[in-house]
Amino acid sequence: MKRRLIWLLLLWFIAPIGTFACSCAWPGPMPCGARTLGPNGVLFVGTVTHIDNPAPDDGGLGGTGEAHYRFHIDEAFGGTLGAEVDVYSGRGGADCSYHFEQGKKYLVSPYEKDDGRLFATIWSITRPFEQAQAKLAQLRAMRDHQRVASVYGVLSTSEQPYDSVTDNTLGEPLGNTRVVLRSNGQIFETVTDSNGVYATYDVPGGEYHFSAELPENLELAETIVDNPLPPLKLPADACYEYDVDALPTGSIRG
Repeated sequence: MKRRLIWLLLLWFIAPIGTFACSCAWPGPMPCGARTLGPNGVLFVGTVTHIDNPAPDDGGLGGTGEAHYRFHIDEAFGGTLGAEVDVYSGRGGADCSYHFEQGKKYLVSPYEKDDGRLFATIWSITRPFEQAQAKLAQLRAMRDHQRVASVYGVLSTSEQPYDSVTDNTLGEPLGNTRVVLRSNGQIFETVTDSNGVYATYDVPGGEYHFSAELPENLELAETIVDNPLPPLKLPADACYEYDVDALPTGSIRG
C-alpha cells in the first residue's frame, strides 16, 4: 500500500502535463457501519487463469487500451459471481491500473463501470493473496457474522531503501511481538502471529498511541516520511486496517 503512494507521488512530478489522471486519497478510520465489502458489493479471492492485452513491461510508461483478466474464484465475499469472472484494467501510464500476473492469486475489489464490466485499480484493497492475510481474517469475520477487530494489520520491518517504486511487497514480518494501544490509562494489547498479523478488539473511540516491543535496533515510523507514528484517532465501532513498519533506530527524522 505505502509503495503505491510513493509511485503516485513520483508520477505527479514526472508525468507530462495533461497526462496525469491518477489521484485519490485513502480514507482514515471510519465506523464499521460505514464499510462495504467493496464497490457494488463485489469482492473475491481469485487466481488469474488468462490474460489478454497485458500491460507492457516498460517500467510504468504504459500502453493504450485495456487489459483483460480472467479469474477463477477461490473464495467469494460479495457480489453475484459464478466460478469465473472477467476483470479489466488499464495498461499503465499514470492511469491507476492494477497489473495482475498469470497464475497468481489475489484479493480483488473491483468497481463496476457504466457498461457493466468490473474494473480494477490500485486505489482499492486489491492486493496479492499473500499480502492479504490480515484483511482476509476480518472479511471472513464480517461475512460469517463474527466479531470484527477494531484495529488490525501487519507489523513488519521496512525494506528501505526501496528497490522499486512500483513494488508493494511487505518487509519481514515481526512475529510473536506485543503491540499496544494506549489512551488515557486504557490499554489494549495483543501479540502478532508468525506472519506479523495483529488484531485488537472492542477498542472504544478515541485517540491512541500505538507501540510495540521491538528489538533495540528498531523503532516504529511512518515509512514514506520516516517520522514517528502520529496518534491514531479512532471513531466508535472502528474496524481499521493499520499496517505498521519498524525502521532502524536513528533513521526517524521527526
